[in-house]
Amino acid sequence: MNLLVGTYNVFGMPWGSKDLRSILLWIFLQSGAEIMCLQEVWSKQHQILIRKLCEDSKTWSCYFPYSNIHRLGKWTDRFHSGSGLCILVKNTVDVIDEVEGHTYILYKGVDGLVRKGFMILHCRKEGKLFQIVNTHFQSDMTEIPFWRLRYNEIRLKQEKQLYQTVRHLSCPIVLGDFNTEEFMYFECLEKGHRWTYKDTGERLDSCLRTFQDKDKFKKLESFYHYNLRFSDHIPVLFKLEVT
Repeated sequence: MNLLVGTYNVFGMPWGSKDLRSILLWIFLQSGAEIMCLQEVWSKQHQILIRKLCEDSKTWSCYFPYSNIHRLGKWTDRFHSGSGLCILVKNTVDVIDEVEGHTYILYKGVDGLVRKGFMILHCRKEGKLFQIVNTHFQSDMTEIPFWRLRYNEIRLKQEKQLYQTVRHLSCPIVLGDFNTEEFMYFECLEKGHRWTYKDTGERLDSCLRTFQDKDKFKKLESFYHYNLRFSDHIPVLFKLEVT
């Protein structure tokens, strides 16, 4: 069974400039994706817009980890979702269980303003069962030129927490903004170097699998959409064969 999945950090920080409507229309009408994992969908207004566009499309559904609402959401709708995560699913894929939302135990720096984590969606297509895992790891401080605070140790501990949860699943397909190109507990399906975050020239957005799941799915092809500049990241799609 072939499956086209993707990941896209939509640059949804309150001080960012974004065109979420155009992003959603591109996903629905042009990307060809069946599942798209979004990061930085922080605000309540963004969630309302996504729900409305999915309803209008008649073919897409959206899922949010409601257990991960951030404490700032009590005072400002801009931080309604602490995780900022959302999964879009086309009607070619069946969702067969409730959404699981998990918050990372450790974080540092500006990530303390939100509560990043991961969400799990149990899916089925053509009789094949699999789980889509959407996540957003700890970010570095890169806003000031020539100065960067790196949080590799925090990301490694987040990766371990993620692995300890998903390793028991039947076929976890992990997508997201990892803010790193290096992994210890997972295998990255992308080899070589192609950037997804222009400011640093790094491939921060990708697709992972556990080492024990090597025979459960493989990447057939990947698509980097460098022409889309709605965000500071670009969307990446992966054509997978799930066995």
